[in-house]
Amino acid sequence: MAIFRIEKTRDYTVMTNHHLRNTALSLKAKGLLSLMLSLPENWDYTTKGLARICKDGVKLSLLHIGVRNRYFQIPQEMGHSP
Repeated sequence: MAIFRIEKTRDYTVMTNHHLRNTALSLKAKGLLSLMLSLPENWDYTTKGLARICKDGVKLSLLHIGVRNRYFQIPQEMGHSP
């Protein structure tokens, strides 16, 4: 497979490979977490905010990433209590 390298002057994200290599995360969860890491800090990180830019169900993937793999905390209003 060919790898294309570009000059990184704008519109790119640098992130750790940790979540990408985590075999406990589904491909869908890895994609959502990568997308979340690429968004600005002031983004609307609610299920509604993420659903506006994602086609697939966001809530289940967020629970999978946050609750099962502890990448972030899930607020109780999403239906999860610690």
